[in-house]
Amino acid sequence: MPRRHSWRQNLKDLAELTETLISASDPSQLYEQLTERIAHMVGARICLIATYDKAKKTFTAQKSHYGSERLKNLSLSYQVTPEQEELWNFRKNGALLSNNPSADPRILTAFVKGYSAKSLILAPMIVRNEMLGLIAVINKRGGFTEFDSYLTSTIAYQAGVILTNSRLMNEEKRRSAQIQFLNETARQLNASLVLDDILDYAISGIQKALRMNEVAVYVPAENDFFLEMRACSGPYHKQIKEQGYIQSSAIGFLGHAFRNAITVFSNDCRSHPLFLAHPLIPTNSEVCIPVKRENRVLAVLNVESPDRDAFTPGDVLTLETLADQLAVAFSNAVIYEGERKHNNQMLLLSELVSELASILDRERIVKTTVERIKQRFQYYFVAMGWVDEEEQVIHSWYFVPRFEALSRVISKVPIAKGLTGASVRTGKTVLVPDTSKAENYYNLLEEVRSELAVPVKIGDTVVAVLDLESDRLGAFDESDVLIMETLAHALSTALQNADSYHRLERTNSQLADTVQQKDEIVQIVAHDFRSPLTVIRGYMDYLLKRGEWKDERQKEIMETVSTQAQRLQKLAEATLKASRLDSGDIAFSYEKVDFRSFLQRLIFPWSEKHKFIVHTDSELPLVRADAGRLQEVMENLLSNAIKYSPNGGAIEITAKKANRSELPEGLLPENGDNFLFVSVSDEGIGIPPDKKNMLFQRFSRVHDNRRIEGIGLGLYIAKRMIETHGGRIWLREKEKGTQFCFAIPTMDEQLSRDNILIVDDDIHTLRLLHKALSEIGFDVVTAADGKEALDQLYRFKPHLMILDVLMPGLGGPELIARLKSNAETSSIPLVVFTGKADFHLPEEFGEIPVISKNAGIQRLKEVVEQTLRKP
Repeated sequence: MPRRHSWRQNLKDLAELTETLISASDPSQLYEQLTERIAHMVGARICLIATYDKAKKTFTAQKSHYGSERLKNLSLSYQVTPEQEELWNFRKNGALLSNNPSADPRILTAFVKGYSAKSLILAPMIVRNEMLGLIAVINKRGGFTEFDSYLTSTIAYQAGVILTNSRLMNEEKRRSAQIQFLNETARQLNASLVLDDILDYAISGIQKALRMNEVAVYVPAENDFFLEMRACSGPYHKQIKEQGYIQSSAIGFLGHAFRNAITVFSNDCRSHPLFLAHPLIPTNSEVCIPVKRENRVLAVLNVESPDRDAFTPGDVLTLETLADQLAVAFSNAVIYEGERKHNNQMLLLSELVSELASILDRERIVKTTVERIKQRFQYYFVAMGWVDEEEQVIHSWYFVPRFEALSRVISKVPIAKGLTGASVRTGKTVLVPDTSKAENYYNLLEEVRSELAVPVKIGDTVVAVLDLESDRLGAFDESDVLIMETLAHALSTALQNADSYHRLERTNSQLADTVQQKDEIVQIVAHDFRSPLTVIRGYMDYLLKRGEWKDERQKEIMETVSTQAQRLQKLAEATLKASRLDSGDIAFSYEKVDFRSFLQRLIFPWSEKHKFIVHTDSELPLVRADAGRLQEVMENLLSNAIKYSPNGGAIEITAKKANRSELPEGLLPENGDNFLFVSVSDEGIGIPPDKKNMLFQRFSRVHDNRRIEGIGLGLYIAKRMIETHGGRIWLREKEKGTQFCFAIPTMDEQLSRDNILIVDDDIHTLRLLHKALSEIGFDVVTAADGKEALDQLYRFKPHLMILDVLMPGLGGPELIARLKSNAETSSIPLVVFTGKADFHLPEEFGEIPVISKNAGIQRLKEVVEQTLRKP
């Protein structure tokens, strides 16, 4: 490259270069512009700048240089030997000029080998007697002059000054940015109570302020034996975090910083005796700073860099200041997390206690408890077992997760072994933070590191034990103990409730059997009494009509016997009717009834002997009723009114339309708004106050007057018949005499839809089918079992019945058999809707569609439509 030796041109080039040096703020930009200008000024093939490491006495070439493309990405270090330093003495002699560097002992060998230098100028950048680096000017052919050396040395000095100022300015900017970062971080850290958010913000701030990517925060784990990575940034740290990386707290920079609560720092960590290298992280500089609060290290802040000399003293000070700020926020977040954990535990406890209160099965109580604890607390293993004091074992364990191999091992755990056994023996909670140090630990799962066993007691007796195990040391604290002991008390109450319920259920079942047997006996007795009583009455009537009596006394005796036989026959008939009403064996035939005409026909035969005052609306609504049964009700009420009225006393009858608001609250059924209201009043002796609660009960007589005949079943039968019609009957308070009232739903003549009766003991199925069939235009009534279905059947008279197979009490097949055996119900179409797979009805029932619940509602709708819409 041609060179100009004009002083004027050289001064001009030097001035321009000085302006370039002053205007450059970025060192890499300075290196690139400076090397290019110098190369042009002195006619060099290659020009580079190498920075100086005082401690190692090493020059390192920067990548930003001028010269061969082959050397653009080459980064070389040049070690200065003591001999070379003594021969050159660059602080005293300044620039070194050599036009034969291969034979010059002062020249660093790497320059000759790395750049094939034929001539060389090395100009040191020395400011305030401190070596910052050097400018190397290299030529392959030809040589340099002393003027070239002087010019390069002058430029080197100016570059050193500018580089020093630039570094100071950059350091000041960096320090200012760090102070700003600390202020912003302090505000942000104190604004959050979520530990992960706090750590993420601190890490992102370090990345931004120090331009460091590999940052991590480690927290102590397993009683401080290990340090576990809680948060991190950078590709290397993220990779090892995904692998679940933990480190012993006894080794490395991390361990030393944690154990001694001091900062550990090195800009050449691979030569440091405490350094622990990780194969995935190419670390050359590392800082570990303890995050401590009240003499306890809460975490360790770890920053690593692949570069040497990556951290300045200001960087370390910034990180230590951040660690102090982080300690306060970290401590607050840990306290908050503890409170949140406690609150979540209390919420679980509240929800679980509420759920247990509704469960009356022991096994379901255990299963629900274990699964909810495992679901919400994420313990490694949760189990509960029952205590057998006689065999001295804990058995019938239910546990989550379901380790199949464990099922055989813990089928029976001796009370004399393990922590659960200790809890049973002492009746107290047993907490072991480190199972490896427990004397009586029963090792079933190798992963378990800590365990909590809580006894469940009824009274002073331990009936079960709740066992919680974790794969972490010290996983349970006082909060866990308090929550689980409270839960154990709730479990005790739930188990007692379940036991009481089952005892009550057995008692009720026994009572139901007794009542059923009694009803069967009553029906048998009442039925069998009718035949002999009929014969007795027949012969008595014959004798009274045909017999010849020696005296009137004999005839009077015969009449008395006949009267009592007649009374006994009425009692048998009434008793049999009441029993059949209770069992649903009495058929009701519903029809439209005009009550006004019905009432006129009813009282006509009585009107010659008794005085009736009748009040009715001009137009009474129609009712859907069994006229014969309704007549029995009215005759019973009228008979009572006549019996208990004085001679010549008037009987008042009222019939009118009434809505729900006009009738006594709580007496009427939930369905329906319009009713037919009927009352029968007399002016008789009334009902004694202490006997009113006996009304409508079997065999109850509220008067002791033996001259007034009665068997005590009339009002009971009337009540059952009115209720079968969907109504209610009651006694109304009256100053003189008695007034009985009843109300039954009126009939909406506008309705012409088909009626469907659904029978199923599952409330969810009933609701689903009611909604589905109502939406397509059917009137739907539901029943929860066969007995209730019979009541609904005679009251509702459905066009179709849908019934399940398995139901308590009267099941599906039994109900079908009863319907088929009754002439009034045998023609009602039936559809079986069951969850029982492969179910078939007996052939004698005929063709009845059987639909599996798995087939769905749509299939049921299709069958219903086909059955009811047949021409």
